[in-house]
Amino acid sequence: MARIVESDWRIIERILAPSAPIEKHGIVINEGFRFCAFGKTKSGKTSLMRAVVYSAIAMGYARIALVHDTKGIFPEYPHSVMLPNVAAFRRRGMQGGDIPVYSFRGDPRHDVQCTAEEVAALAKELGQKGTGDGGLWLPYPTVTVIEELAEASTASGKNLKAPAVGWLAAQGRKVGNSLVATTQRPKKAAEDVITQASASSFGRLEPADINYLAERMDLPGAMVDAIRGPDGDGLPMHRFVLRTDDGPWDGIVHCLDKSTAQMFE
Repeated sequence: MARIVESDWRIIERILAPSAPIEKHGIVINEGFRFCAFGKTKSGKTSLMRAVVYSAIAMGYARIALVHDTKGIFPEYPHSVMLPNVAAFRRRGMQGGDIPVYSFRGDPRHDVQCTAEEVAALAKELGQKGTGDGGLWLPYPTVTVIEELAEASTASGKNLKAPAVGWLAAQGRKVGNSLVATTQRPKKAAEDVITQASASSFGRLEPADINYLAERMDLPGAMVDAIRGPDGDGLPMHRFVLRTDDGPWDGIVHCLDKSTAQMFE
């Protein structure tokens, strides 16, 4: 990870902090983190998410990443094993030489769909199964990526229609599961996930979405003012504000170095 510039690495470390190894009862384990990225299309949120996910794998905070990515023609995680659905993953299995990042893309040409619930349910299964020798259960750290949280929510956006996603947000960290989610439509994304995030990033957003998140997440006024941007209509593209559970807002509007973003494209 030495290639990542220091300022970017500090950001990533803060997001990953809840999943850092800890010792309990003489055993070193990883609990999970929960990260939500908010921002319009091309605001830079996916670049930050990719840096977080691949860093979690590189640091050993997660063994594999499971990515629900059915939005676009091109994959958001090009450096991954691409599969149409979970059934294909089960048939294929994890093979030697794999990049331990698996993207579930669906296949519209053959009417194959893959829901966020399918991917989250697989992560839940792996987490509950765990690993260990001699009958001792140990976590199997996994990071699950939901590329558009609104797709896992009801039409009103108040609740989840994907119960396994809710389980990952509420219970997953206890079995080493981390959850990364993004949305460009905060009002359509379930509050259950938004309000349980251990870290959140806020990129360029519509004023109405900023007001909504400020109220739902009880954000401090100075942070909200920063998210509104210099002209009141949102931050410039590729700028973001970071909120974490580990302390007060740092007062900084961040921007990933171009080299960091390109590293994971």
